[in-house]
Amino acid sequence: MYTSINKQYLNLLDEILTNGQEHIDRTNVGTISLFGEQIKCDMRKEFPIITTKKINFNAVAAELLWFLKGSANVNELRELTFGEENSRNENKKTIWDANYDNQAKALGYTNGYLGPIYGKQWRDFNDSGLDQIKNVINEAKENPSSRRLLVSAWNPLQIKDMALPPCHYGFQLNIDDEFIDLSWTQRSVDCVLGLPFNITSYAILLSIFARILDKTPRFLVGQLGNVHIYNNHIENAKIQLEREPFSTENTTLQINHKFKTLEDFENAKIEDFNLINYKHHPFLKFSMAI
Repeated sequence: MYTSINKQYLNLLDEILTNGQEHIDRTNVGTISLFGEQIKCDMRKEFPIITTKKINFNAVAAELLWFLKGSANVNELRELTFGEENSRNENKKTIWDANYDNQAKALGYTNGYLGPIYGKQWRDFNDSGLDQIKNVINEAKENPSSRRLLVSAWNPLQIKDMALPPCHYGFQLNIDDEFIDLSWTQRSVDCVLGLPFNITSYAILLSIFARILDKTPRFLVGQLGNVHIYNNHIENAKIQLEREPFSTENTTLQINHKFKTLEDFENAKIEDFNLINYKHHPFLKFSMAI
């Protein structure tokens, strides 16, 4: 029997709270954690987005488009999120501003640069000119049964130069006749603040690859390493466990019907993505552990 992504998510929160081990982490906030979990969604049955709190879909879409553009500058993410007129408006905060203000500036970076993080590795791995996204699309077209449809954001040679080493560090595509699947791998999983974001981000990415390759999105799989709840997130995790999740069976992602190529998506804006029939519980405020 299929278990909805929201039920899987709540089961994971409950499992961590019940059986997780306490740890002191690099942020000194402290966590309760487990290791080695998996979530799996069938996108033919539902669009995966958490409903026990409101997810800022526009922020998710903006960050993913930022990755696809190969950008590593927080001002460019701000422009995608809030519009060109706000690209330098530091009062408009993105999810990467805290990392820029702390880790990136500590590394000596200025003008919004975060170092060679996700998008840089996706589109120009190790400053080599290697465009992993183009390569995986070309390989998928030429050899759909390939088991080498991989993209990696983990570059040991440049980890020291990144404001934040990638938490979700790689993904793999699988093509099965008319269907396309995506499995992403994550070393560190902030289950309350980060994981809901990651789930929907990779669902959008799978939908983008499906559009480019003329396939139907099917299985979205998260292979999760250290899954944790920060100590300052425990109460809000418990609030979510008390909420009955809404169904996402009728939630659908609409993408600009004109978009068919990678270049189209490189020039996309968040307005080109529309989430329909997303019913959710109220927003919960969290502090991000830096």
